[in-house]
Amino acid sequence: MCDPQTPDFISVHRKEIDEAIKIYKAGIQLSDDQVELLSNAFPDYVMPWEQARLCNDKVFRWFMRSHPDLCDATVNRICSRLPFKYRELRSAFSHQEDKTLTLGAGHRSVRCDIFIAAHQDDKPDGSAGRYIDLEHQNRDEHDVMQRALTINCLMFGSSLPENSNRTDIPGIMTLFICNFKPPKEVNSWHRVATMNSDLAGRETGLDFTTAIIYTKGQGIPEELSELLDLLRTGNEKSGEDQFVNGIKNAMIEERMVRSQSSTLEGRYFMSDVLTPYERYLATAEGRAEGRAEGRAEGRAEGRAEGKHESRLADIKAMWKNGNFNNFKEIFDMLDVPEAERPTYSAQLNAEQTVKPN
Repeated sequence: MCDPQTPDFISVHRKEIDEAIKIYKAGIQLSDDQVELLSNAFPDYVMPWEQARLCNDKVFRWFMRSHPDLCDATVNRICSRLPFKYRELRSAFSHQEDKTLTLGAGHRSVRCDIFIAAHQDDKPDGSAGRYIDLEHQNRDEHDVMQRALTINCLMFGSSLPENSNRTDIPGIMTLFICNFKPPKEVNSWHRVATMNSDLAGRETGLDFTTAIIYTKGQGIPEELSELLDLLRTGNEKSGEDQFVNGIKNAMIEERMVRSQSSTLEGRYFMSDVLTPYERYLATAEGRAEGRAEGRAEGRAEGRAEGKHESRLADIKAMWKNGNFNNFKEIFDMLDVPEAERPTYSAQLNAEQTVKPN
């Protein structure tokens, strides 16, 4: 039996997984065997609810989307401890299930984990005064700052109203919570980049911020220690922070209710399983292309090596049996390309090919 979540496991069960994915995409209830199959293939995305914890970035995304009040309070709690001017999130009106950002055709799109569009207090029409993307990341791919800045720029470009002027520019913030150690050049629990002044240091009225939170960083404030510990470890033991206890209790209650579902599918947490499936397909396709290219390159290299060895043997025979004064005369007779002659000469001299007496 192949280990779960490996290319071997998925390739062995590829036909059954393909069928389960079709049913999943169609919104039809999966059989018990199909649920367990997807859980074995993609355990970070499909797991029994008993195992779901907020340290898993997929579970975190689902929980924050499902509990917008707690989501807003979490953002407020973290940002209030960061070194930049922050207007408390009071009236968020949209926690979109899926927000994809792109600047237009031909550009790469980016999907936000938790997209928040927040009211601006001085805009009675209810239009958004600030856009926030909240992300949670477990794996260090060494590009978190670049990703966060990219999302910020895309939010800025895609949300800017038509015929807008400077006063219409909404506030933009990307907040990344990362469950890995900071880079070597960073010791602090946070990195913050803001753009709210011009080159002369004058305030522009812009609200453009990128914040990276490292749950394993140094100097975490006491007000955030239990919250970041929960997001790092998933530990749900009751603590002294009542706000964090409220998050833990809400997660425990969700898990208890869903674990008692009448169907196996209902008793499983299931995130966007299409993401790892499509990633596997792309990887498998790349491997197939690589094998095909490797075989083609191997055949080409084999032909080239065979041609080289055959020509070398001819040169040796002509040098041994013919009346030639130097190798160049043989090269000319055999039409050996100029670029290849130094290689043949080096081999012949290394083998100490000498004229017989």
